[in-house]
This record gives sequence, structure tokens and C-alpha cells, in this order.
Amino acid sequence: MTANLHKYKFTGPSGARPEASGQSNSAQSEDKNMDIDAIKMDIISSLRADISLAMKEELKSALAETFDGIKSELQAVRAEIATNASATRAEIELIKHGIKDVEGGISAWSDETAALQATVTTLQKQVEQLQDKCEDMEGRMRRGNIRIVGVPEQPGTSSPAAVSKLLKELLQLDKDVKIDRSHRSIALRKPGGKPRVIIAKLHYDGDCMDILRKARDRAPLSYKEPCRDIPRLHDECRQGQSGLY
Repeated sequence: MTANLHKYKFTGPSGARPEASGQSNSAQSEDKNMDIDAIKMDIISSLRADISLAMKEELKSALAETFDGIKSELQAVRAEIATNASATRAEIELIKHGIKDVEGGISAWSDETAALQATVTTLQKQVEQLQDKCEDMEGRMRRGNIRIVGVPEQPGTSSPAAVSKLLKELLQLDKDVKIDRSHRSIALRKPGGKPRVIIAKLHYDGDCMDILRKARDRAPLSYKEPCRDIPRLHDECRQGQSGLY
């Protein structure tokens, strides 16, 4: 702006006198007024230009600093995102490997479970077969068993010899009955209660059949005191008497 003001200078001689004519004075005053207005306009334009330039520079520097800060923050955020993304990818890879291991384990367990199911099915069939065999064997072993109900409990009344004598006298048999073993039932003896049942194992199945037939024919039986029938023992058909064995 200072450089622009240098062109507005009066170049007239220092010793020059103004003309006496009134026209010359008026023309000179008009020229001066025009020069002052032009100077004002130039000064204002220069000030505007300088102010605009200064504001531009200040805005530019301020925005440059702001942009630099924003840029650095964005770079930091970008670097952080990249770091987090790398860590996330690593975790995802670990999870994938873990899932693969679990899938392999589940597949192996599924195969083992299928094999175990087949084994369990086979064992169930074998257990059923063994149970049937045990029931058949138990029934066959008890085929020669009889029960004698109502015999008073006295010492020696449940021995094989006493039971053989009891059967011979009670049923009027022609021969002694061979008894392998005999005993009272395992139920607890109650004072003043009913006598416990005598369980006898006969040696011959034929004797058992004869005794049962004669017991039915001679019912009701009595030996010193009234005795009940002599039923044959069997396994699953008389579950209520399972405690006797």
C-alpha cells in the first residue's frame, strides 16, 4: 500500500506562484479533490487487499494446523484399527482351529458312540438270553421242591429225616422218601405266630409228583395238628413266595 501512495505527489516547483486567475484556482481545487478521492479509493482498495491477504494467510495457517492435527489423528486411528484388525484376525484363526479340533473330536465321539450302541444292543440280547436261561435253570432246580405249611416249630422238625417220616406217615406211603435237604423259611419267627413253612428238596422228581397228587386226593391233611396242602414250589409263577429262598 505504501508503494501505491508514492505516485500521488505534487511535482510543481517550490517557488512557483499560483496564478491570479480565478479559473485556474477552481481548476486546481477540482483536480486536488479528484486526486484526494482517487487516493482514498486506492487506499481503501489497498487496505481491503491487505486485510484479505492477511485473513487468507491466517486462515490458511490455522486450517493447515487443524488439518495437520486431523491428519495425525486419522493416521493414529488408522494404525490402531489396523492393529486391532490384525489381533482380531489372529483370534479368528485360533477360533477356527479350535472349531476344527472340536469337529474332529465330535466326529470321533460319534463313531465311538455308534460302536458302543451296537455293543450295548448285543449285550442286551445276551443278558436277555442269560436271564431266560437262569429262569429255566431255576425252574428246573426247583422242580423237586415242596412246601409243608402248618407244622409246629419244634427242634428237629425240619430235618430231612423228620420231613421224610412226616410225609410217609401223613400220606401213608409204602416207602421212605429220599430228601436231599430241608429247612424252614428264612422269614423271622414271631412269638405266638404261625409256624414257618418247611421247604424240602426231594431227590427224585417222581416222588414229588406222587406226593403232590396224594396231597390233593387226601386234602385236608392233618398230622398231630391240621396241616395245609403241600404245594409245589416254582419260581416266577409264585412271586409272592420268593422270600422263601
